[in-house]
Amino acid sequence: IEEQFYLVWPIVVWLAPRRMLKSLALSAVLVSVLLRWSVMSGLINPLNTYTNTLTRLDGLGMGAFLALWIPESESRYVRRAGIVLMTLVLPLAVAVGWSYSGNWSFDLLLAACFGGLLCVAVNAPALSNLGFLKYTGTISYGLYLVHVPLFVFARAIFARRLLVVHSPVIRDSILLVGSFALCYAIAATSWHFVESKILRWKSRFEYVTPNAPLPPLPALALSSENSGKKQPTLLVNE
Repeated sequence: IEEQFYLVWPIVVWLAPRRMLKSLALSAVLVSVLLRWSVMSGLINPLNTYTNTLTRLDGLGMGAFLALWIPESESRYVRRAGIVLMTLVLPLAVAVGWSYSGNWSFDLLLAACFGGLLCVAVNAPALSNLGFLKYTGTISYGLYLVHVPLFVFARAIFARRLLVVHSPVIRDSILLVGSFALCYAIAATSWHFVESKILRWKSRFEYVTPNAPLPPLPALALSSENSGKKQPTLLVNE
């Protein structure tokens, strides 16, 4: 899904006027939500809403909009918008995700929560110095690769039966925390023993641009004017 978006969005940015880009990004979010709602409401033929690009544009469209809006807005407005968005949306996201994460609105609520968090985080310089966040960013690709199978396993019926806990809330909470911890451990292991080792070979495949002759530089000469004063004159080599 991301790769398809990354192929199309740069072309849109290149061809569309800049004043239209934020509207196009929000339109992608709206189209995705409406299409997912239509599928789950039975208005159009069913399709796999989890793997179809058009039904998973919430986060991508939200990110594209914020990438355009945040740099051109005052930091205090961005921070306030993030706080308001998280305050309003986070309780809804938790409630919907806890009861039925397959609801058509859950992806939109989740994207809005992380969008609000981003608005707050970019205006909190102290966050950039947190070692935990830096390290999480380093191993983030491994987290991306392993989180789906681990969370599918955590949702499986037989996995829930492994925990002899009478309260389903406590059981699901333990599975959620355990899944996050296991994802982090696997991603960290992959980084230290596989990915970082491979990256050491990066210098051997570095692309070096061929040395091209520099264009002739303009020469600054001095010429005399009628007054006898010397004025700078720009002479360009042909």
